[in-house]
Amino acid sequence: MDVFWKGDDGYLWDTYWTGTAWADAKISQWQISSTPAPLTGAADLRMDVFWTDSIGALWDSWWVADPGWQDSKISAGPMGSPPAPLSGFAEGRTDVFWMNTDGSLWDSWWTSGSGWADVKLSDGKLDSPPAPLTGFAAGRMDVFWKDSDGALWDTWWNGTEWEDMKLSDGPLNSIPAPLYGFAEGRMDVFWQATDGSLWDTWWNGAEWADSKI
Repeated sequence: MDVFWKGDDGYLWDTYWTGTAWADAKISQWQISSTPAPLTGAADLRMDVFWTDSIGALWDSWWVADPGWQDSKISAGPMGSPPAPLSGFAEGRTDVFWMNTDGSLWDSWWTSGSGWADVKLSDGKLDSPPAPLTGFAAGRMDVFWKDSDGALWDTWWNGTEWEDMKLSDGPLNSIPAPLYGFAEGRMDVFWQATDGSLWDTWWNGAEWADSKI
């Protein structure tokens, strides 16, 4: 078990369970400026921790048994949000979604054959970190976000290209929290309204609907 955090010295640390006791290890050679975003499952016996540096570049501190922890700069950004990593869309693929400083939505993605690449998914006007989800349907990824007017949007991969869809006028006052698996063919996105109430924007199999919880 591992817990990643930014130390008072600005570096990335890992507090991990050895099997008998907890231990600390400094795992990055560079100072970080965002909350670390860990990911496992991209490959056997591999861990990745994504973070932003002081000039908005995206980094990956990653671990394999030999040689241990390493740092890799994977995008120049500039990032305007903490990274939101995701694995499981396809074998051997990792995606890291992030908001650019101009409010657009980007994906830094890795495959074993081509390495890291950047792609802009939406010109949007994001006003929150992106919240990705995969597994709802084969060959589909969804990235939920709040715009500057408080509306809820979904940027989703339809199998050939990315599309934007406005799901709710909101107004949202939080980062969206997506979920699937409650029922077959259903997806839910939970969010806080500006009045503090809790809402669910959900896909009923034919269309999106809002419910105040």
